[in-house]
Amino acid sequence: MMNVKPYISLARPANVLIAFISILVGGFVSGPVDQTCMLVIAAVSGALIAAGGNAVNDYYDIEIDRINKPARPLPSKTVQPERALIYALSLLCAGAGLGAVISAEALVIAVCAAAAVFVYSRSLKQMALWGNVCVSAVSGMAFVYGGIAAGNTGRSLIAGLFAFLFHLAREIIKDCEDMEGDKALGAATLPISLGLRPAVSIAQAVLAVLIAVTLVMYKPGMFSSAYLYVVVPGVDAVLLGIILVLFFRQDRVLLGRLSVIMKIDMLIGLAALYLGR
Repeated sequence: MMNVKPYISLARPANVLIAFISILVGGFVSGPVDQTCMLVIAAVSGALIAAGGNAVNDYYDIEIDRINKPARPLPSKTVQPERALIYALSLLCAGAGLGAVISAEALVIAVCAAAAVFVYSRSLKQMALWGNVCVSAVSGMAFVYGGIAAGNTGRSLIAGLFAFLFHLAREIIKDCEDMEGDKALGAATLPISLGLRPAVSIAQAVLAVLIAVTLVMYKPGMFSSAYLYVVVPGVDAVLLGIILVLFFRQDRVLLGRLSVIMKIDMLIGLAALYLGR
Protein backbone atom coordinates (compact mmCIF):
# COMPACT_ATOMS: atom_id res chain seq x y z
CA MET A 1 0.00 0.00 0.00
CA MET A 2 1.30 3.46 -0.93
CA ASN A 3 2.34 5.63 1.98
CA VAL A 4 0.26 8.81 1.66
CA LYS A 5 1.88 10.67 4.55
CA PRO A 6 4.76 12.10 2.46
CA TYR A 7 2.26 13.36 -0.11
CA ILE A 8 0.24 15.03 2.62
CA SER A 9 3.48 16.60 3.85
CA LEU A 10 4.22 17.87 0.32
CA ALA A 11 0.85 19.62 0.26
CA ARG A 12 1.56 21.28 3.65
CA PRO A 13 -1.84 20.90 5.35
CA ALA A 14 -1.51 24.01 7.53
CA ASN A 15 -1.02 26.24 4.47
CA VAL A 16 -3.85 24.48 2.64
CA LEU A 17 -6.16 25.04 5.62
CA ILE A 18 -5.31 28.74 5.67
CA ALA A 19 -6.10 28.99 1.94
CA PHE A 20 -9.41 27.17 2.43
CA ILE A 21 -10.48 29.38 5.34
CA SER A 22 -9.27 32.55 3.58
CA ILE A 23 -11.59 31.92 0.64
CA LEU A 24 -14.53 31.21 2.93
CA VAL A 25 -13.83 34.37 4.92
CA GLY A 26 -13.46 36.32 1.67
CA GLY A 27 -16.96 35.25 0.74
CA PHE A 28 -18.50 35.99 4.12
CA VAL A 29 -16.89 39.41 4.63
CA SER A 30 -17.87 40.61 1.15
CA GLY A 31 -21.52 40.89 2.12
CA PRO A 32 -24.59 38.63 1.98
CA VAL A 33 -23.61 35.21 0.61
CA ASP A 34 -25.91 34.44 -2.29
CA GLN A 35 -24.32 31.12 -3.27
CA THR A 36 -22.99 29.13 -0.30
CA CYS A 37 -22.44 26.00 -2.39
CA MET A 38 -20.31 27.92 -4.89
CA LEU A 39 -18.30 29.43 -2.03
CA VAL A 40 -17.48 25.97 -0.67
CA ILE A 41 -16.47 24.80 -4.15
CA ALA A 42 -14.21 27.85 -4.45
CA ALA A 43 -12.61 27.03 -1.09
CA VAL A 44 -11.91 23.47 -2.24
CA SER A 45 -10.57 24.80 -5.53
CA GLY A 46 -8.22 27.20 -3.75
CA ALA A 47 -7.10 24.49 -1.32
CA LEU A 48 -6.16 22.21 -4.23
CA ILE A 49 -4.22 25.01 -5.93
CA ALA A 50 -2.42 25.79 -2.67
CA ALA A 51 -1.56 22.11 -2.19
CA GLY A 52 -0.30 21.84 -5.76
CA GLY A 53 1.72 25.02 -5.40
CA ASN A 54 3.35 23.74 -2.22
CA ALA A 55 4.22 20.42 -3.86
CA VAL A 56 5.66 21.99 -7.01
CA ASN A 57 7.65 24.35 -4.80
CA ASP A 58 9.26 21.35 -3.11
CA TYR A 59 9.99 19.85 -6.53
CA TYR A 60 11.96 22.89 -7.69
CA ASP A 61 13.53 23.45 -4.25
CA ILE A 62 14.88 19.94 -3.81
CA GLU A 63 18.55 20.99 -3.91
CA ILE A 64 17.96 23.96 -1.61
CA ASP A 65 16.00 21.77 0.81
CA ARG A 66 18.91 19.32 1.00
CA ILE A 67 20.59 22.11 2.98
CA ASN A 68 17.67 23.97 4.61
CA LYS A 69 15.15 21.16 5.18
CA PRO A 70 16.74 17.73 4.60
CA ALA A 71 13.86 15.88 6.28
CA ARG A 72 11.32 17.00 3.65
CA PRO A 73 9.91 14.18 1.45
CA LEU A 74 12.02 14.93 -1.64
CA PRO A 75 15.51 15.51 -0.19
CA SER A 76 14.97 12.54 2.15
CA LYS A 77 14.01 10.45 -0.95
CA THR A 78 10.69 9.43 0.58
CA VAL A 79 9.00 10.57 -2.64
CA GLN A 80 10.57 10.46 -6.10
CA PRO A 81 10.77 13.87 -7.85
CA GLU A 82 8.86 12.67 -10.93
CA ARG A 83 5.94 11.48 -8.81
CA ALA A 84 5.96 14.72 -6.83
CA LEU A 85 5.71 16.74 -10.05
CA ILE A 86 2.82 14.64 -11.40
CA TYR A 87 1.08 14.96 -8.02
CA ALA A 88 1.59 18.75 -8.00
CA LEU A 89 0.35 19.28 -11.55
CA SER A 90 -2.69 17.08 -10.92
CA LEU A 91 -3.66 19.18 -7.90
CA LEU A 92 -3.15 22.43 -9.80
CA CYS A 93 -5.24 21.27 -12.76
CA ALA A 94 -8.01 19.97 -10.48
CA GLY A 95 -8.11 23.23 -8.53
CA ALA A 96 -8.14 25.38 -11.66
CA GLY A 97 -10.78 23.18 -13.30
CA LEU A 98 -13.16 23.62 -10.38
CA GLY A 99 -13.18 27.34 -11.11
CA ALA A 100 -15.23 26.57 -14.24
CA VAL A 101 -18.03 25.26 -12.02
CA ILE A 102 -18.36 28.67 -10.36
CA SER A 103 -18.17 31.19 -13.20
CA ALA A 104 -16.06 32.32 -16.12
CA GLU A 105 -14.53 35.04 -13.94
CA ALA A 106 -13.66 32.51 -11.24
CA LEU A 107 -12.12 30.21 -13.85
CA VAL A 108 -9.81 32.99 -15.04
CA ILE A 109 -8.66 33.72 -11.47
CA ALA A 110 -8.17 30.01 -10.69
CA VAL A 111 -6.14 29.39 -13.85
CA CYS A 112 -4.04 32.51 -13.26
CA ALA A 113 -3.41 31.50 -9.65
CA ALA A 114 -2.37 27.97 -10.63
CA ALA A 115 -0.06 29.33 -13.34
CA ALA A 116 1.38 31.94 -10.97
CA VAL A 117 2.33 29.46 -8.24
CA PHE A 118 3.96 27.23 -10.84
CA VAL A 119 5.99 30.07 -12.39
CA TYR A 120 6.86 31.31 -8.91
CA SER A 121 8.39 27.98 -7.93
CA ARG A 122 10.15 27.48 -11.26
CA SER A 123 11.78 30.89 -11.60
CA LEU A 124 10.34 33.90 -9.74
CA LYS A 125 11.20 32.57 -6.30
CA GLN A 126 14.87 33.01 -7.07
CA MET A 127 14.41 36.69 -7.99
CA ALA A 128 14.66 39.41 -5.40
CA LEU A 129 11.21 40.63 -4.29
CA TRP A 130 9.33 39.53 -7.45
CA GLY A 131 8.75 36.05 -6.07
CA ASN A 132 7.58 37.47 -2.75
CA VAL A 133 5.13 39.81 -4.49
CA CYS A 134 3.82 37.00 -6.71
CA VAL A 135 2.97 34.55 -3.94
CA SER A 136 1.56 37.35 -1.74
CA ALA A 137 -0.69 38.54 -4.57
CA VAL A 138 -2.04 35.02 -5.05
CA SER A 139 -2.73 34.81 -1.31
CA GLY A 140 -4.56 38.13 -1.39
CA MET A 141 -6.62 37.06 -4.41
CA ALA A 142 -7.96 34.13 -2.37
CA PHE A 143 -10.30 36.57 -0.62
CA VAL A 144 -11.46 38.08 -3.89
CA TYR A 145 -12.00 34.56 -5.25
CA GLY A 146 -14.27 33.88 -2.29
CA GLY A 147 -16.17 37.10 -2.88
CA ILE A 148 -16.74 36.25 -6.53
CA ALA A 149 -17.97 32.77 -5.63
CA ALA A 150 -20.32 34.21 -3.02
CA GLY A 151 -21.75 36.61 -5.58
CA ASN A 152 -20.49 39.86 -4.04
CA THR A 153 -16.84 41.00 -3.93
CA GLY A 154 -17.54 43.94 -1.59
CA ARG A 155 -15.10 44.06 1.29
CA SER A 156 -13.14 41.04 0.05
CA LEU A 157 -10.81 43.49 -1.74
CA ILE A 158 -9.93 45.11 1.59
CA ALA A 159 -9.34 41.71 3.17
CA GLY A 160 -7.18 40.83 0.18
CA LEU A 161 -4.92 43.81 0.84
CA PHE A 162 -4.61 42.70 4.48
CA ALA A 163 -3.54 39.22 3.32
CA PHE A 164 -1.14 40.55 0.68
CA LEU A 165 0.84 42.60 3.20
CA PHE A 166 0.80 39.82 5.78
CA HIS A 167 2.16 37.25 3.32
CA LEU A 168 4.69 39.68 1.84
CA ALA A 169 6.29 40.29 5.22
CA ARG A 170 6.29 36.58 6.07
CA GLU A 171 7.78 35.59 2.70
CA ILE A 172 10.66 38.02 3.19
CA ILE A 173 11.28 36.65 6.69
CA LYS A 174 11.26 33.09 5.30
CA ASP A 175 13.80 34.11 2.65
CA CYS A 176 16.00 35.49 5.42
CA GLU A 177 15.68 32.19 7.27
CA ASP A 178 16.63 30.20 4.15
CA MET A 179 19.60 32.35 3.12
CA GLU A 180 22.18 29.61 3.63
CA GLY A 181 20.61 27.10 1.26
CA ASP A 182 19.47 29.72 -1.24
CA LYS A 183 22.94 31.24 -1.44
CA ALA A 184 24.59 27.86 -1.95
CA LEU A 185 22.37 27.26 -4.99
CA GLY A 186 22.92 30.72 -6.48
CA ALA A 187 19.44 32.15 -5.78
CA ALA A 188 19.06 35.93 -5.82
CA THR A 189 16.45 36.40 -3.10
CA LEU A 190 16.02 39.74 -1.34
CA PRO A 191 18.34 39.06 1.64
CA ILE A 192 21.02 37.67 -0.69
CA SER A 193 20.76 40.62 -3.08
CA LEU A 194 20.58 43.38 -0.45
CA GLY A 195 21.93 41.73 2.67
CA LEU A 196 20.20 40.30 5.73
CA ARG A 197 19.76 43.56 7.67
CA PRO A 198 18.24 45.56 4.77
CA ALA A 199 15.86 42.68 3.95
CA VAL A 200 14.78 42.48 7.58
CA SER A 201 14.23 46.24 7.58
CA ILE A 202 11.93 45.91 4.55
CA ALA A 203 9.96 43.17 6.33
CA GLN A 204 9.65 45.44 9.38
CA ALA A 205 8.41 48.30 7.18
CA VAL A 206 5.80 46.05 5.55
CA LEU A 207 4.62 44.92 9.00
CA ALA A 208 4.33 48.56 10.12
CA VAL A 209 2.22 49.37 7.06
CA LEU A 210 0.11 46.28 7.76
CA ILE A 211 -0.60 47.42 11.31
CA ALA A 212 -1.67 50.82 9.97
CA VAL A 213 -3.92 49.16 7.37
CA THR A 214 -5.62 46.98 9.99
CA LEU A 215 -6.54 50.11 11.95
CA VAL A 216 -7.66 52.08 8.89
CA MET A 217 -9.87 49.14 7.92
CA TYR A 218 -12.01 49.80 10.99
CA LYS A 219 -14.71 52.17 9.83
CA PRO A 220 -18.40 52.32 10.69
CA GLY A 221 -20.30 50.35 8.11
CA MET A 222 -17.22 48.40 7.01
CA PHE A 223 -16.21 46.30 10.03
CA SER A 224 -17.79 46.16 13.47
CA SER A 225 -16.09 46.75 16.82
CA ALA A 226 -15.67 42.96 17.18
CA TYR A 227 -13.02 43.22 14.46
CA LEU A 228 -11.11 45.84 16.43
CA TYR A 229 -11.32 43.87 19.69
CA VAL A 230 -9.65 40.87 18.02
CA VAL A 231 -7.25 42.49 15.56
CA VAL A 232 -5.53 44.90 17.97
CA PRO A 233 -4.46 42.43 20.70
CA GLY A 234 -4.46 39.32 18.51
CA VAL A 235 -2.72 40.61 15.38
CA ASP A 236 -1.29 44.11 15.79
CA ALA A 237 0.32 43.43 19.18
CA VAL A 238 1.98 40.30 17.81
CA LEU A 239 3.22 42.07 14.68
CA LEU A 240 4.57 44.96 16.75
CA GLY A 241 6.41 42.45 18.92
CA ILE A 242 7.96 40.86 15.82
CA ILE A 243 9.11 44.28 14.57
CA LEU A 244 10.80 45.01 17.91
CA VAL A 245 12.44 41.58 18.23
CA LEU A 246 13.92 41.88 14.74
CA PHE A 247 15.84 44.99 15.80
CA PHE A 248 17.91 42.85 18.15
CA ARG A 249 18.10 39.39 16.56
CA GLN A 250 18.04 38.02 13.01
CA ASP A 251 19.44 34.50 13.46
CA ARG A 252 18.00 31.56 11.53
CA VAL A 253 16.34 29.90 14.55
CA LEU A 254 14.51 33.08 15.53
CA LEU A 255 13.42 33.79 11.96
CA GLY A 256 11.98 30.28 11.70
CA ARG A 257 10.03 30.76 14.92
CA LEU A 258 8.71 34.13 13.80
CA SER A 259 7.55 32.58 10.52
CA VAL A 260 5.56 29.96 12.46
CA ILE A 261 4.12 32.60 14.78
CA MET A 262 2.96 34.63 11.79
CA LYS A 263 1.31 31.56 10.25
CA ILE A 264 -0.70 31.09 13.46
CA ASP A 265 -1.41 34.80 13.62
CA MET A 266 -2.95 34.63 10.13
CA LEU A 267 -5.73 32.49 11.61
CA ILE A 268 -6.37 35.15 14.27
CA GLY A 269 -6.51 37.76 11.50
CA LEU A 270 -9.04 35.64 9.63
CA ALA A 271 -11.11 35.35 12.80
CA ALA A 272 -11.04 39.14 13.21
CA LEU A 273 -12.28 39.66 9.66
CA TYR A 274 -15.02 37.07 10.05
CA LEU A 275 -16.25 38.30 13.44
CA GLY A 276 -16.21 41.92 12.31
CA ARG A 277 -18.02 41.38 9.00
